[in-house]
Amino acid sequence: MTRCRPLRGVSGVVPWAAAFGLAFAVALSAAAVPLQTLEDLFRTQPSTPVVAALARARLEAGHAEEAARLLRDWAAAHPESRAPLAGTLGRTLYELGDDAAARVALEQALRADAEDVEARVYLALALWRGGEGEPASRVLEEVGEARQDLEPMVRAARALIAAKAGDDTGVRRLFGGRVHAPRADRSVGTSSLGLAVYSGLEIDSNVLLDSGDATDPSADKSDLRARFGAELRWSARPTERLSVQAAYRYDRTKHQDLDLFDLETHDASAVARWLANERTVLEFSAGITQFRLDHASYLTRSAAGLGVLRDLGGSRGVVRLGFDAQKLSFHEDPLLPSLERDGARYALSLQHFVPVPFGEHTRFHWGIEQGLRTTQGGRDLFGLDSAYDHRVTTATVGASTVLPAEITLAFRFSAGRERYANENVVDLISDDGVGDLTPEARRDNVLESRLAAWRPLGRFATVELFVTRTHRISNVDVYDYERTVGGLVIRIATETGP
Repeated sequence: MTRCRPLRGVSGVVPWAAAFGLAFAVALSAAAVPLQTLEDLFRTQPSTPVVAALARARLEAGHAEEAARLLRDWAAAHPESRAPLAGTLGRTLYELGDDAAARVALEQALRADAEDVEARVYLALALWRGGEGEPASRVLEEVGEARQDLEPMVRAARALIAAKAGDDTGVRRLFGGRVHAPRADRSVGTSSLGLAVYSGLEIDSNVLLDSGDATDPSADKSDLRARFGAELRWSARPTERLSVQAAYRYDRTKHQDLDLFDLETHDASAVARWLANERTVLEFSAGITQFRLDHASYLTRSAAGLGVLRDLGGSRGVVRLGFDAQKLSFHEDPLLPSLERDGARYALSLQHFVPVPFGEHTRFHWGIEQGLRTTQGGRDLFGLDSAYDHRVTTATVGASTVLPAEITLAFRFSAGRERYANENVVDLISDDGVGDLTPEARRDNVLESRLAAWRPLGRFATVELFVTRTHRISNVDVYDYERTVGGLVIRIATETGP
């Protein structure tokens, strides 16, 4: 859900009402055109003025993130438009809470047009919210000099700045009396709560569990299953730079025939993000997941991760470097010590998200991951060691775009290469149905693709259609398979809080 942030101060909500009124009064200078009219005009006659008007209309409609994407995509494809659009982009970034980036854009707008009053007003707001009261007051003074009709509002806003700084003399000079300091910033210390429920039907062409680890031949069958679940998510912003999120998810599948593979998932997770500077975010995550197979505990997975996100600016997109560690505890007694799967998995990943100038909402991403899995397996009676210790390298590419009728289309393709450390006892006892006295270590290549399309159904509901195709190519027969899963899911989500 996208919402414009209210105008806020660093330690005071900007009911700083005079400043809000000042920004509102400046904004009224633009003629109001219906949003749909501008959307249609952009599709048929795109131009920089139309983009500016459409971005403003989206901003006023509460779609600040969409406005920012539109402005950045257009500027990336048309570099000559960056200066004319800088003021609108600055206002949009301010509404999104990115004060540092907003100031850069607004200052660029003022270099291009020193008479841009709106850019000056929002620059003052960004300075105030950033704790720079005196510079904000000076910028507002310039606004009052340029626009005499706004001078009373400018004086009131400057008086409130002086009150916050404890400058009673300045308050009396500007406002003729004492003004109480603004209240504490409600953007800090507040939280929101979201609830989502979903249900759907899936067709699985090859009911396997755990991406090829299952070895039961009866799994090689198709089946229809129902999927349903719920997710509870809590978000908070303890400080200007820190945001935290915690979530619990329950997921259940119920097969029509192969109820042995009915799966129940309980997942609890938490993520904290720290804004190190205007372009860098540090991300810390932790979680625990329990899988229950056919009403019995199957696997407990605990995980922790660290990520660094860097905004490269403009059309260069965002890059993320991450490290994740997982502990895997299977609730089973393996047939042989070498088939023990308890252990750990470590992964280092690099992802790059890039806006593509082929459409307003088109995005492309690619990534590469290097993983290592170690287990507690030992030598079995055949003298073979841990069968599941391996290294994996996976490359991923994907793209998403928005089609007419609010349909979002997304595609992802990945290719993985798994190289196992030891000869596999499964190959010894099952190769070609009779076994192989000179077993090999597994050498798997995994190709996976996913195509999904979804669109909103009213305000709270979304419907999604998807199909996923997996092809695992393995030199050990039991792990060589193809699998296609497709389905339809309806999701209903609500959120409470500021």
